[in-house]
Amino acid sequence: MVLYLFGGLLSKRVFKKARDIIVRRINEGGLSLLNELLLLYSGEKVCQCLKILATPERHPVAIHCTAGKDRTGFVSMLVLKVMGTPDDAIVNDYMLSGNAYADLNDRNAMVGALKQEDLDPDKFLCAPGYVIEDTIDCIIKQHGSIEKYLDSIGFDQNWRDKLRKSLSSV
Repeated sequence: MVLYLFGGLLSKRVFKKARDIIVRRINEGGLSLLNELLLLYSGEKVCQCLKILATPERHPVAIHCTAGKDRTGFVSMLVLKVMGTPDDAIVNDYMLSGNAYADLNDRNAMVGALKQEDLDPDKFLCAPGYVIEDTIDCIIKQHGSIEKYLDSIGFDQNWRDKLRKSLSSV
């Protein structure tokens, strides 16, 4: 019984230390790290979303997430890249979502939720341009180009052509 209790206490202490390390790393990496994680683990879902956008029969569509800035910004960046939009325009577009939580009258609730998890609201409730710049750079570093990333998740040239045609006719 004593060993069981001691093991439980040790596990809680180890868990807390591991959690502190992870939270510190997330706070250091901020939104750029979250986009890297999207690149690594959400390719299938991103591809599904892009294929819906490329299919006119599925329109009208709306792209959204909690505030419409992070996951939405990631997908929007990919769409704008496929459409040939210059990077500076993509960055400026993303930065427009920086007031999303204020516009939703939800900032205080989100600050509380982030602080409850020991996350830094100043890093996660904004939309600085470097986040999208870092994301584009990360894609190019890991895959060589946006097109090669899209190929790797199943959104090949044929789908990109469909997307261009679908959105050009809107």
